[in-house]
Amino acid sequence: MLEQHYNMKDASKKLGISVKTLRRLIAANGIPLFKVGHTYVVRETDLVELPTRVYSVDEIADGLLGGVN
Repeated sequence: MLEQHYNMKDASKKLGISVKTLRRLIAANGIPLFKVGHTYVVRETDLVELPTRVYSVDEIADGLLGGVN
């Protein structure tokens, strides 16, 4: 059985996030991209491993400041 691959636009739609956010998640988590012709694709198995939790501003500030706010 062949593994499913998605281009960046389709992958972002599947996850319900923007292409820009998907690129950030891929870069932060070291998810491999593959170039097929002129298009970059990501494997479906790698997509399901991406964290897509939305953080509040307070959670981000606590993480950056070490809980000192």
